[in-house]
Amino acid sequence: MIPRDLIGDEAVLAGARDGVEAERISGFYLRSRVRYLAASTASRLVHTPEGTGHDFPHEAPEFVVGVVGDLVRELPAVSP
Repeated sequence: MIPRDLIGDEAVLAGARDGVEAERISGFYLRSRVRYLAASTASRLVHTPEGTGHDFPHEAPEFVVGVVGDLVRELPAVSP
């Protein structure tokens, strides 16, 4: 799960020299997250709810429970 934007990363962007550099940094982080997922054929991109950041488990716990539940339901049934 990744945020759609860089909410919570304001400290990183505050170190930019100007708006152009801040946009470049922001784009780098967002592209890096997507490229990381491409390393596995079993990965899936799940965006956190709008307005949430790195603390999304505390901001939207019902969202996390729903995503985990969906993943568990997709697992093949295993006999004990």
